[in-house]
Amino acid sequence: MNGTLAEGAGFSSVFPRPPYQDGVADITRSPMRSVPDITLDAQDGTSESAPLMAGVLALATQVNQGNVGPINPVLYGVLGPRGAQAGLTDVVRGNNSVTTPDGKTVVPGFTAAQGFDVASGWGALNAARFVPALAAATAASHQDRAIRAQARAALAGLRHSARLSAGHIPAGGTCYLLASDFLPGHPVDFTIDGRTVATLTANALGDVTYMIDPSLLKLVAGHHTITLTGMLLTETAAFTSH
Repeated sequence: MNGTLAEGAGFSSVFPRPPYQDGVADITRSPMRSVPDITLDAQDGTSESAPLMAGVLALATQVNQGNVGPINPVLYGVLGPRGAQAGLTDVVRGNNSVTTPDGKTVVPGFTAAQGFDVASGWGALNAARFVPALAAATAASHQDRAIRAQARAALAGLRHSARLSAGHIPAGGTCYLLASDFLPGHPVDFTIDGRTVATLTANALGDVTYMIDPSLLKLVAGHHTITLTGMLLTETAAFTSH
């Protein structure tokens, strides 16, 4: 792509390759999560592609008369390999490298190819075919309930993944807080018992840290609940102080 912008594609520096991408591991050749899964029009950025995808999933939910997500296991295991029959138009040419007008590569990207590729995932959507195919594949999946239960369990684990160096803080003591899996570089609101303590910023790994000093925070003795709220995730933890 010419200019200073290009379609985003590549590998996460935080999240490992999920099990549903193991089937394309020989293509990605990376132990990390590959994105995108599919390609949508984004001339106006994710503010265009995200609502488009939300609309497609809303239609599939109506056809299915119920939730169709999480869709990635079905996308990689059933729909992607079916290609055009499932409403996925394969992108076989182009790349997401950033180049200057004279052709010099500024940021090397990935090249589209037949079938799944890092540059475009499984390809572009044809909603008229993809919606009924997704609904049918979801209904036929014997792993549907197990997949949703697994997703709920994983989310519950994330919500309680904030860790404290001590669950009981003696008078005059402190406690170290570490919480993970937030969006790197994004703000995380930190409250204790509903009262704002600070706005933290997740580091490059998605972690936030804080040294809790009950005396400095003027906390009364007793049980306290920590809440960390990011853009996509809320984590909680609890401790007692004296």
